[in-house]
Amino acid sequence: MNYYLQKYVGTYRVKAAIDQSTNDFCRDVHGNLENNMDIWIQCANHIKIFHYGGDTLQIYIPSIGRGRNIVRSIYRDYINPDNTKVSTAFMVKDGVQYTKEAISVINKKLYQKEMQINKGLYQKEIPKNRIIFNIEETDGEVLFLIRDKDLDKIIDRLKPQTAGAGRNPFSRRNLPKGNTYEYIVEQKEAYYSIIGQLDSKLAVGRINNWFLKDVVCKKSGQDLSFVKADIKKKCMKDRDYIYSEGYENEYLKYLKVKLNELSEGKA
Repeated sequence: MNYYLQKYVGTYRVKAAIDQSTNDFCRDVHGNLENNMDIWIQCANHIKIFHYGGDTLQIYIPSIGRGRNIVRSIYRDYINPDNTKVSTAFMVKDGVQYTKEAISVINKKLYQKEMQINKGLYQKEIPKNRIIFNIEETDGEVLFLIRDKDLDKIIDRLKPQTAGAGRNPFSRRNLPKGNTYEYIVEQKEAYYSIIGQLDSKLAVGRINNWFLKDVVCKKSGQDLSFVKADIKKKCMKDRDYIYSEGYENEYLKYLKVKLNELSEGKA
């Protein structure tokens, strides 16, 4: 597993690839996290920062227009400001006026020569003072490389996300959410009449896990890893899954017994 970008956890939002067929992080046949899983710093407008290798990062921008403007802004600020010009347009969105800056190149041949776009240069051919290199353009995206030490110089252009920055990229909280069981009033009342004013949610979480193992697995004929994978695939919480699979009555009886055992120190 490439943990290079872990050092940015706490500063920017670092995310890991999710297998859409399982709604879980990409795993090998043994259930372990895949060694070649994509990990990136998430930025605005679906821009991503990947670790390319060594001390080099790759910037991925899924928009030709936005990507070119970012590259030109770096060119203006760090390579050849005399070969650029800036035009400013006043825009209005939702009643709020703002300015939009567009950077254009004066001498395009000189720009292409200095930036070497789509040339695929070897790193040894790149000037040591070059801030970005190996710039590539496709039909709909722009990619380029940058040395890790220079990231701070361009990071404001990429607008990295900071919400959730302290979250481990492999946290379960990063997995897709959305499917919930719709409880009727009677179901809620029956549940809360058992847990009462219980302070610790950890106790219920442990009991839910025990129930999956002791009841759901035995009745379904599947092991716990399969059941847990099914829960993730359906983007549900344990209790929602238990109710959706029709174990409500058994669960409530089990919950009551186990809470009593916990209170008496027997579980």
